[in-house]
Amino acid sequence: MADFSTAAKEAFAQVKDDVVVYHTLELRHSTFFTPEKESAPIRVVRDYNSLKATLEADAPVDANSQVRFDPVGFDIRPPRRRPEENPSIDIQIDNILPYIGEYLDNAVATDEEVPVRYRMYSGTTADFPAAVPEYVVEMQLTTVVAEGQILRATCQMADLVNRPFPNRYYTADTAPYLFNAPATDE
Repeated sequence: MADFSTAAKEAFAQVKDDVVVYHTLELRHSTFFTPEKESAPIRVVRDYNSLKATLEADAPVDANSQVRFDPVGFDIRPPRRRPEENPSIDIQIDNILPYIGEYLDNAVATDEEVPVRYRMYSGTTADFPAAVPEYVVEMQLTTVVAEGQILRATCQMADLVNRPFPNRYYTADTAPYLFNAPATDE
């Protein structure tokens, strides 16, 4: 089996040169509000320019809406493969925007979790802002450390090992031919 870097190189070699990939993060918490007291998730894109893109239909906030992602430099380290623990992702955000630190300070003062949603958009510049993310991962922020203008965070992913695939259970009623049982008429 090919490793990630080999697979990534192969995939990148097959992509047209006019396709752009945008990595985005969305952090949500009940204490994140605009001055007008509207819910305001932190949305950032790893780019030099802001990105307006459409969220997926099952997005927790602003589903199917066009939203803006602020440009911020960040890096994501993929999860390690260890059978004894749930996968975690390390995120480093450089030159954090002033409001991000304030938002996270408010969130830390509560016992609520901070959900983080990673989205990957791709397409040509012409098809934005209508683009919908191709890849979405939901995580929970577990640790945050600020060092000057750099924010380091760890996010815990869902327990994917013990999750049913493809996210449903098969029974004699839903998949009768797997159990050598005739289908029931409904």
